[in-house]
Amino acid sequence: EIHKHPELEMQLISPERAIELKKEEDLLVMVDYHKPSLSISQSLYEQFDKIVIIDHHRRGEEFPSKPLLTYIESSASSASELVSELIQYQSSKTNRLDRFEATLLLAGMVVDTNSFNVRTTARTFDVASYLRSCG
Repeated sequence: EIHKHPELEMQLISPERAIELKKEEDLLVMVDYHKPSLSISQSLYEQFDKIVIIDHHRRGEEFPSKPLLTYIESSASSASELVSELIQYQSSKTNRLDRFEATLLLAGMVVDTNSFNVRTTARTFDVASYLRSCG
């Protein structure tokens, strides 16, 4: 399916390529985890001074030393729910999710909630409804 979206395919790069392309002003966004040891590439993680964390797991002892932003909401069903909310409440309507992006985020929610059977709240269904409305 991703091959039907060349704009997304071009955004998926290896950790080595990310290190090559990194600029000083870039930041690392850690989604669905906050432990540096879980990073796909320790050498990539170590390249960044600016880090943003978006996670639904409880904060553990292992944690980046000085993240710019920490958005940890352990009551959320999934990181997909948190990311979707951040997108949903942006003032710009021009950055609306397309059908493929909304489907990926909804799939993340379905997996983490076991098809909406665990860790679901009204908030979860509100976000699922928003994603469904995107396509």
